[in-house]
Amino acid sequence: MVVPPYPHYPVRGLEFAHESPLACFSTIATLLERAGASVSIFDWRGQTLDRCLEYIGLLAAGYDVCGITCFSNSYVFLTRFVPALRSEAPRMLLVLGGPLLSSCPEILLRDSGAQIGMLGEGEVTFLNLLREKVGRATDLSQLEGVCVVNDHGVIFAKRQETAFPLERAPFPNLSLWPSVAQKGHCRALYYEGSRGCPYTCKMCYRPFPGLRSKPADRIGKDFGRLAREYRTEFVFFTDGTFNWDVARVCAMCDAVGPSGVGWGCMARPQGITRAIAAAMVDAGCRVVRFGVESFDNASLRGIGKGLTEREIEASVEAALDVGLEVTCWFLVGLETETKEMIRKNLRFLDKYPVVPRPHYLIPLPGTPLGSQALESRFGGNVRRLLVYLSEEGDGRHYFSLSALPRKTTEEYYFRLRELQAVRGRTFEEGLWYGSH
Repeated sequence: MVVPPYPHYPVRGLEFAHESPLACFSTIATLLERAGASVSIFDWRGQTLDRCLEYIGLLAAGYDVCGITCFSNSYVFLTRFVPALRSEAPRMLLVLGGPLLSSCPEILLRDSGAQIGMLGEGEVTFLNLLREKVGRATDLSQLEGVCVVNDHGVIFAKRQETAFPLERAPFPNLSLWPSVAQKGHCRALYYEGSRGCPYTCKMCYRPFPGLRSKPADRIGKDFGRLAREYRTEFVFFTDGTFNWDVARVCAMCDAVGPSGVGWGCMARPQGITRAIAAAMVDAGCRVVRFGVESFDNASLRGIGKGLTEREIEASVEAALDVGLEVTCWFLVGLETETKEMIRKNLRFLDKYPVVPRPHYLIPLPGTPLGSQALESRFGGNVRRLLVYLSEEGDGRHYFSLSALPRKTTEEYYFRLRELQAVRGRTFEEGLWYGSH
């Protein structure tokens, strides 16, 4: 199983991001191992394409199936790496998965030369694929949840209708990850407590159907095992919206607190009261990352965020009041971006000692924002958009729908980066290990 290069440098406080095990990937790898497969993970985050190509001989000699997850920036990698691997191992089954594959499967399969794409969730589909492969099935196009390349083109099978029940997710074998196997422990990692999102922001791609979560007591047990078996000290929840259910937040706090593991989460800046924030701190929460995007009501309406300035302020104030480190994500390049909106966001940052995390728009195919970008900036050419997404992490490319001059937008972005560097703390400074 391959994790392709990801060129973005992790921000301060998330320095572990380039080697920490990925939650969904760990689940699939562990399920396959339990089903009897010999599983290896090749984690190439932070590597160059040329360095990855050096592993082709090893992959070709030792494996029958290669699964590759597809990040938003993976298109160029796939179009160079997969053909090279197929040339070296023509009988190997190459399987693509991940959000980018689900958003534009036909193009990725045709342009890369991979034979199979897994649409949506991969746990059930990959297990079924493994069973069919072992059973020597010759026609995989009838397998639910896949699209297959054959002599007739790209064939789409029936969608996988059964969502993977998170309570059945195995406790992950983190030793499959090279970073954990080498060190013998995993100080910090990502953890999936829920899947899906009830909101409809225009820039977000929603690969998971519905909204569901692991039981709180199961999460508490996992935290305890992580501390005992891997000496884990910090966990960051990958849940898109940690606080979508207040009762669930309270139950999770009761469950994870006894483990002594510090943790952080991404939360919606809406409905966070001082009592909720205090309960999170008592249970070990050290940092909360709010998806603010813009402290401007017009911009929030424009991206379908469903938030108001006042709700953002109330949640930020509650979190800061109990001692949480607060990071706020800001989108740069919004269509509604004006000089006054920029001034308003900077005034917000003058008022509150939060850590800003700026990022340019990422117009993913399959999202309203991606459709708008595809027509207005890429002439309807999906491949041009995919190449752009592959290059946007190199510091030379960024996407903007703003009518403001590029210089103005860049100055705003780098001002946020300066504040981030001044206010942010590194993971090794120990903020998230100690108690408040």
